[in-house]
Amino acid sequence: MVEQEIQNLFISKQWTLALAESCTGGAIASRLVAIPDCSRYFLGSLVAYAPSVKVALLDVNPETLKQFGACSQQIAEEMALGALKKFHANCALAITGNASFPPETGAWVACVRSDKRIFSQYFPVTGDRKEVISQLSDKALQFLYSVI
Repeated sequence: MVEQEIQNLFISKQWTLALAESCTGGAIASRLVAIPDCSRYFLGSLVAYAPSVKVALLDVNPETLKQFGACSQQIAEEMALGALKKFHANCALAITGNASFPPETGAWVACVRSDKRIFSQYFPVTGDRKEVISQLSDKALQFLYSVI
């Protein structure tokens, strides 16, 4: 299970993790907190669904939103940077995308570390809303594990 591997890795590195979720609505955080001792590395998650919340709580630039839209690589990266800063974490993962409007169903996932190195990738998915959220949560966690 990737959640356990992530926990083991973060604890061994003595790193902390913060999340900023949009289209998954807290599903990623839910999977992490299902593992005992997650409090040893997991600081918390902000579900920022509305663009105004992304701006107010994650310091997303309104001009970036206007230029690229809420479901973009640029916004995922700004959300991750905002979560890193707000939670004072060593690493932050953010996801923003579209969970219910085929054929554009998918999400941008971004991971940023305290050295400010940013990784991002787009994940297209198919299925109903519940399946899409599950698939995106899986892909985001696999992505996090691959870049840490």
